[in-house]
Amino acid sequence: TLGLDVILTYLGILIFDAVMQGGNLHISVWFVSLDLDAEFFTKVIVSVVVLAANYLISKIFVFKNKK
Repeated sequence: TLGLDVILTYLGILIFDAVMQGGNLHISVWFVSLDLDAEFFTKVIVSVVVLAANYLISKIFVFKNKK
């Protein structure tokens, strides 16, 4: 999943940067102000995908029942 993480992060940053046209998304709610960029969105999505992939790989290959 390390390779999956690296590839998806690279591609995701390219895609989100193109969609956001190099800008940042600015969110202000009450006293919290955040500047979110392509790297943030990419890392959140890639982390979820890698977490699911690790779970599936562990479930199917590592911790399979030995009969």
